[in-house]
Amino acid sequence: MNFRDQNFSVAGYKYGTAPNAFLVQQAHRLPAAWTPVPASADAVVLTEVLAWEGEILLDEGPGHQGLAHVTRWLGQAQAGRDGA
Repeated sequence: MNFRDQNFSVAGYKYGTAPNAFLVQQAHRLPAAWTPVPASADAVVLTEVLAWEGEILLDEGPGHQGLAHVTRWLGQAQAGRDGA
C-alpha cells in the first residue's frame, strides 16, 4: 500500500473538521461564496447543473497520470440572486 492510501484509507477525518488557526485568522479575506449557507440576501445561491463522480485515466503531466477518482460539479447562479 502506498503512502497516500495508508494515510487516507482510515475512516473519519484525518485532520478534523474544525478550521485551522490560519484559516480562522484569514477568514475575513474569503468571499461570501465560501460560506456553506448563504448568510444574507446578497449571497449567491448555486443550482446544480452537472454532478459526476467516477474513475478516469489522467494524462496531464508527470504528477497527474494514471487512474484517478474524480468529482466534477458545476453550478449556476439562480436568476435574480447573482446581481444580474
